[in-house]
Amino acid sequence: MKNKQLLINILNILLFFIIGGMVLGILLIVFGTESLQTILSTKLNVLNSSSQSVVYLFMVATLIIYGVFTLGLWHFRKAGLYLLKSGFKQTNLGKHVTIAGKSFVLSGVFWWLIDGLSAIVFSQELSISVSNKTFIYLFFIAVGIFMMLMSTVLKEAQQLKQENDLTI
Repeated sequence: MKNKQLLINILNILLFFIIGGMVLGILLIVFGTESLQTILSTKLNVLNSSSQSVVYLFMVATLIIYGVFTLGLWHFRKAGLYLLKSGFKQTNLGKHVTIAGKSFVLSGVFWWLIDGLSAIVFSQELSISVSNKTFIYLFFIAVGIFMMLMSTVLKEAQQLKQENDLTI
């Protein structure tokens, strides 16, 4: 029981920090990079690029991906709460795990794509290599695929249980 509650608490903290990052990103877009630099009294080197529209495009795309990832974490949290309350008997459990898995796969693929495109645009380099970030993106993709597989198993187990309950 304590391990399950610990998982829910970790997910709550993660959601808090991710939503905080999204709010900071929205502030960057709304107020502009110059005013936010003076508020934070820091230099944001990536944002001093000559083409501000490209920077804003990458910021909006990253915020959308963060939103998809946050949606996945939210549904993963809901699935954990269903597991805490009623075990595997909950019918919405498979749906939440499926949405979380799809969100993780989408965010992993598009983060990988945005990372590659930003390296091309900002660093003017095209390299096909495997970095530490690549393994993180592949990890999100693998976790998402595993969650979608587990949701399929959960749905089939619920169907078998319903058929078994009808049998005398």
